[in-house]
Amino acid sequence: MATNKTAQAFQQLEEGLAELLESGDWQRYLKVQSQFHNYSFNVDPLLPKQHQAKTLAHEIGHSLLHSRSQYDNHIPRSKAELEAESVAFIVLHHFGIDSSDYSFPYVAGWQQGEDVLENLRQSGMRIQKAANQVIEWVESESSLQMLSAS
Repeated sequence: MATNKTAQAFQQLEEGLAELLESGDWQRYLKVQSQFHNYSFNVDPLLPKQHQAKTLAHEIGHSLLHSRSQYDNHIPRSKAELEAESVAFIVLHHFGIDSSDYSFPYVAGWQQGEDVLENLRQSGMRIQKAANQVIEWVESESSLQMLSAS
């Protein structure tokens, strides 16, 4: 059962990201992702809310960090997944949601045979910058919605 703080964090994430999902930029991103990875992105409503939030933050991490030119230049998938999942972990942690049960095994699975700490060092600034963008955006959208509801 979710605590009141967790429920509030989910609501803030959901409200703050609702507009992003409807934007033209996001729709273009989803088209590019489906072309390169041969899948369509959906947040499964049957997943626990925590996992839904993590998946959404992960995909937003991809959209901020991984351009078409990077895919064209064959960015290693292990690096792309490490970066996107790290963004998701930081964003959820900021809002008081622990995604370590999902995030750590996911990253470990993609980093087999690689130096995870070195990969994190190399991508750390990019990851933090993207996570900060998401956090700031969610907080500003949530604040605007709270003001307009008053």
